[in-house]
Amino acid sequence: MVSFTRCDALQSSLTLLKSICLTGWLTALFHSSPINGIALNISHPQTATLRYILTNEYHGWSSNTSISFAGSSDFFASTERWTTFSAPTYAAVISPGTEEDVAKIIKLATRHNVPFLATGARHGYTTTLGDLDNGLAIDLSHFKDFELDADAKTLTVGPGVTVGEIFDPLFNAGFDIQTGSAPCPSFIGVTLGGGVGRFQGVYGLLADALISVRLITANGEVLEVSRHSYPDLFWAIRGAGANFGVVTSATYSVHPLTNNGDMFVAEFLIPPRRWSEYFRTMESMSPLPAELSSLLLNSFNTTTNQTQLYAHWAYKGPETEARKHLSPILNMNLTATQMKVLPWNRLVENTFGGAAITARSSTLLYEFFPNQAMAAIPLDETAFPRRDTTAYINLILTSTIHNSETDNALTRFGEEIRRDIAATSGYSEITTFVNYAHGDETLEQIYGKDKLARLAALKKIWDPNEVFSFNNGLPTWYP
Repeated sequence: MVSFTRCDALQSSLTLLKSICLTGWLTALFHSSPINGIALNISHPQTATLRYILTNEYHGWSSNTSISFAGSSDFFASTERWTTFSAPTYAAVISPGTEEDVAKIIKLATRHNVPFLATGARHGYTTTLGDLDNGLAIDLSHFKDFELDADAKTLTVGPGVTVGEIFDPLFNAGFDIQTGSAPCPSFIGVTLGGGVGRFQGVYGLLADALISVRLITANGEVLEVSRHSYPDLFWAIRGAGANFGVVTSATYSVHPLTNNGDMFVAEFLIPPRRWSEYFRTMESMSPLPAELSSLLLNSFNTTTNQTQLYAHWAYKGPETEARKHLSPILNMNLTATQMKVLPWNRLVENTFGGAAITARSSTLLYEFFPNQAMAAIPLDETAFPRRDTTAYINLILTSTIHNSETDNALTRFGEEIRRDIAATSGYSEITTFVNYAHGDETLEQIYGKDKLARLAALKKIWDPNEVFSFNNGLPTWYP
């Protein structure tokens, strides 16, 4: 078992875009620039109620459990988010040290009608999170367990383990796994929404690697959920997991390294006069082979004072094969910022030079992912809504000015771009999934119309009072 320190919540916090050729999938995200702290009204009656509930000696919290209230440094450290746009506000935060304490606090909050939100790395950004006002934060960052069983080829982690924290120990043991493109989200949090990523053409979604979870339900019951134990619930948590409980650990299948874990990476700067040529070249490469993925960053370069396209390609295999598949791009003779072989565990930190979102860097971000392994799994196998997607596009708008006028202007601009992109996405309407949803989409656009009746029926069974509903919450009935 290995414990890790928490990574910087703002370092390399890219929510990357995805799209390819004539098919595509759309999300649009609108953010204010990340700042420290979550403001709330400390005189709110909820604060006094929570103070009494949480500090009552009768509860007997474990020695590793900590509690803090608004205004303290510990409170801010335990509630700081990647973005504060439409963020939840809290009257108190509890950082449980044991699974028993997680179950206990859920029972207490439910009994006293205290709204709460459990988080692992606080990287979510849907606007529905802002519906939580002066509630209770359940901070799961203490759950840093990391257990690798090399013989069984399984990995078990806690919700406090981030994507970036699994790279080195897994690689050093001779394994890899499909992951997202940013290092700081909770590994489990990414999983519960499906978990798209570079390796989905080879391995499928991150949720497809999931074997089992320990889940605490709305009544505080601790369940072992898998294909063989509560299979309907296991179906639901792979794509809509935040709606059904708090996951305190998750076990995954991992894969032995191929090509010694080495990948070929190439990055290019594309001048504006060659953008059309570049996109036509990309279109000629469709469909991408399972091992080849690309990210594309459209942002403002403060050095040249121009908008730029920054392309990243990664091939899971030998350099000779990579160059063959990349020959249409290589033959364009673009300016290469890097072209090298690197180990899998260094891939994310070497993407776009570890670029971070700043106030001047509103971006259009694309992730072009092959989908062979993802699409090979039957659509009804999990709650994840769509497996034919080959690309995802995210718009991230940032500003150092924080007022309603600016936020409304950014939102209107983002909605306009989203409509334009959706018109050529290959889908009949705006289409997203729960991890990338802005929060204003319909349930059908997020979860898929064909999934909603079953999801709502399960929601009614496991969370009839909808206590787990601040992250693009499901209803208890549909339609």
